Amino acid sequence: MNLMLLLMGKNINLMPIRISMIDDINLLNSFDCGDPRLNEFLVYEAMNLDIENCISTTLLIKNNVIVGFFSTSSSLLLVEHSSCYVKPPASRETMREFSAVKIQYFAIDKKYQSLGFGRSMMSYLLHKLLELDRVFNLGCKVIYLEALTNAMDFYEIMGFEYLQPWDADNSSLSSALMLITHDELFHYVEK
Repeated sequence: MNLMLLLMGKNINLMPIRISMIDDINLLNSFDCGDPRLNEFLVYEAMNLDIENCISTTLLIKNNVIVGFFSTSSSLLLVEHSSCYVKPPASRETMREFSAVKIQYFAIDKKYQSLGFGRSMMSYLLHKLLELDRVFNLGCKVIYLEALTNAMDFYEIMGFEYLQPWDADNSSLSSALMLITHDELFHYVEK
């Protein structure tokens, strides 16, 4: 299924494709999001982790150019403090581990940043995760990620909240765990 976006009055067709389907390594080498760690993950690790089914990476491609990518995995989120947004069911008040999907990596090429591609790619990802849960009843309580400082505002706009509410006011953090609960995701996607 292709992803159709309307940006600046133009329809733009993006093709999501799993990284293990790529046979041209030069396509991966041409990606540059501005963060060497993310670029190196895409070039040197993503393919093998996808083939081994440890972390699934999806590329969004436009005219044979990678616009962005995201990597996800199944996970458990351990919640130590009762003051966070994730609450256990009434019948399991002591529950501290919650089934989750972790967004391991999320990046947009520098040429496409601040043009709406990140929002579109995240919306696509959240819709797909909700669709998977509806079809297969995965029992996923949260979707979470570790947001770097320069991306925290973006994730807040997309509906994510800080795992620990006090992290929102801590400007010295280089990263923070952020999440969106299943219920919030359902309401976000229905907007």
